[in-house]
Amino acid sequence: MSTKHYLNRRAEFKDKKKEEQYFQEEISRSLGFIRQLLLAVGILYLLFVIPDYLLINNPLTFGVLIGNRVLFFVFILIIYYRLSQLIRENKYARWITAYEVLFAVSFLLIYYLYESPSLTIQSWGAIIIMLGVYLVPNRWINIAGVSFLLFLGFFAVSFMVLPNIEFRELSASLFYLLLILIFSLISSWRTNCDKRTQYIYMKRIKFYSDRDALTGLYNRFRFEQELLEVICQAVRYQTPFSLIFYDIDDFKRINDRNGHLMGDNVLVKQAQLVARNIRDCDIYARWGGEEFIIILTNTELNGALEITRRIKELIAEYPFGVGSITCSFGVTYYRGGEDKDAILYRVDRLLYEAKRGGKNKIVSG
Repeated sequence: MSTKHYLNRRAEFKDKKKEEQYFQEEISRSLGFIRQLLLAVGILYLLFVIPDYLLINNPLTFGVLIGNRVLFFVFILIIYYRLSQLIRENKYARWITAYEVLFAVSFLLIYYLYESPSLTIQSWGAIIIMLGVYLVPNRWINIAGVSFLLFLGFFAVSFMVLPNIEFRELSASLFYLLLILIFSLISSWRTNCDKRTQYIYMKRIKFYSDRDALTGLYNRFRFEQELLEVICQAVRYQTPFSLIFYDIDDFKRINDRNGHLMGDNVLVKQAQLVARNIRDCDIYARWGGEEFIIILTNTELNGALEITRRIKELIAEYPFGVGSITCSFGVTYYRGGEDKDAILYRVDRLLYEAKRGGKNKIVSG
């Protein structure tokens, strides 16, 4: 699948809503890693006060550097403890980018204040920071911006603090740092694209694993999972719900007279008809064959019967092109203390009574 169809040049989904959903899920999955990495970087950066003490003789400069490192560590702690909240509030990218910019500026400030800085050592420091920026999950455009800021700032500071540096040495450092920058940008861009492509595939696999291939409704497996969740909610919050279990009458005759393709068309059209006439919060599934089942959330038995009668009339009046279609219905409600099997058994028996009683009926209990 070509990325150009759904990704932009920033390695993000063109659909902003999908991008936000992906980014939230991706960051939430990486929460533990991000927190550990941030804390490790903060502690390591704070510990560099030891070489500062050994290398800097000016007490004022040393005091400024200590203040710089302590403030940075405090900022790290704020992000560390607020990270979950930042993700929920959709502010993660801004805070992490601010942290990375602060880190880059702090590094450049220390480089500027050092009395006898080594270009080679500082170049390695810049490379490590640049690689660290790519380790922390963030939007690619933010990563690229911070990296370019560090790259340009590093050489601006180098010209200021090392006016007598040989051109060859400066060019070598420039070349290696630029090489790291380019490779990291390309690798990060490709990784972001690949992760989003994988996200699309996984969403599709999840969707089709939960769905009936013909009607697009939930399949039996997903329905039973949803029913368990609804029962848990009913127990916890004392909320009612009801079940409608129905079957298309004499469906075999439709197949025998009109062919299986027409029979499939009837299944699809009636599923679409019913789906349009129930709420988004209700759960609708194909149980198997010509049997369908609906969970009506926050609905007592009387309300469920009213909805069932409306569905029955809609199906009976709809022009499917194969003559009149009728259905038999079993309707029940959740009784406290029941498990999944108990309510399913009862609604199944009610449907059986409707079929045995002459079909095209609603039986409740």
